[in-house]
Amino acid sequence: MLLPLSAIKVIEGRNPRTYFDDAAMAELKESVRVKGVIQSILVRPSNDKAGTYELIAGERRFRAASAVYDSEWLIPALVRHCTGAEAEVLASLENTERAQMSATDEAAAAHRVFVRLKGDKTETLAELGWDSMTKLDRRLALMTLIPEVRLALTQGRIKVGHAELLVGIAQSKQLGVLEKVIEHGVSVDQLKQQVGAMAHDLGKAIFDKTQCATCPHSSVQQRALFAEAIQSGSCTNPPCYQAKTEAHLEGVRAALAEEVPKVILLRKESDVVTIKLCADGMTGVGQEQK
Repeated sequence: MLLPLSAIKVIEGRNPRTYFDDAAMAELKESVRVKGVIQSILVRPSNDKAGTYELIAGERRFRAASAVYDSEWLIPALVRHCTGAEAEVLASLENTERAQMSATDEAAAAHRVFVRLKGDKTETLAELGWDSMTKLDRRLALMTLIPEVRLALTQGRIKVGHAELLVGIAQSKQLGVLEKVIEHGVSVDQLKQQVGAMAHDLGKAIFDKTQCATCPHSSVQQRALFAEAIQSGSCTNPPCYQAKTEAHLEGVRAALAEEVPKVILLRKESDVVTIKLCADGMTGVGQEQK
C-alpha cells in the first residue's frame, strides 16, 4: 500500500543501524529523486493514533524520501501487525540482509535481544536468524567497549581489528588508546604489538589464576573470540594483575608475621642491601638460624 510520509513515525532506538554514511545517503537521495522508492518500507499500526504507523525497517529509504519530497508524498509500505519485540527482531533481520550493518550496530541489536531473553544465547541466535554462536559471542563482547570506541568503529574511524584488541583493555584506558590510534594512524598490527608490550605474562604470575581462565582480559579468551589478539597466556589489564600480585604478597607477609617478629616486603626500588643467609662460611649463621 501507499502511505503519506506524515503518517509514519520513527521510533527512537528501534533501528539497529545508528550511523548513516553521508556519501551513501546522498546517492540514495538522488536515486529516490529520479526513481522514487522501489523497495517498500516495513511498518506496523501505531497505538497512538488511528491511521498512523511506526517504522520497523527502511529508515534510510524513509529519510531519503523525506529529504526529497514533502510530507504528503506517498511511499510504498508493507504493513505488518506485530508486537514491539517482534518489530525489533524484524528491524535487525532487515538491516542485516540489506546494506551491511556495522559490527557495533549488530552488537547493540544482539545485546537488546539477549537481555530481553534473559541471557539465553540459543534463543537469541534463533531470533536474530544468525547461524553462528561465535558471531554472537563476538558481537556481545564488543558491548564491553566504551561508547566512544563503538562510535569510532561505526563511523569507520577504526577497524574491527582495532576494536577487538581494545576489548581486552580496561575500560578506563580505552579512550586514551583510541585517541592515540586515530591521531597517529596506528595500524592494527602496530596496536597489537603495543598491547602485547604492556601485557603481563600469566605464566610468571604468583597469584591464583583460576579467575583468569574466564576473564575477558586474558588473551586466551580473546584469541578464542577474535581474529586479532595478542599471544596466549597474557593479561591485558595491568592494574588487575598488579592488584592480585599485591594481595598475594600481603597474604604471604601476614602468614610469615605469625612466625617471626618482623616482616619487610622489599621491592626493586628499595635501597636495602640484602644478604642471603647461609649456614656455613664467613657469613654463616648456623643451620638452625638458616
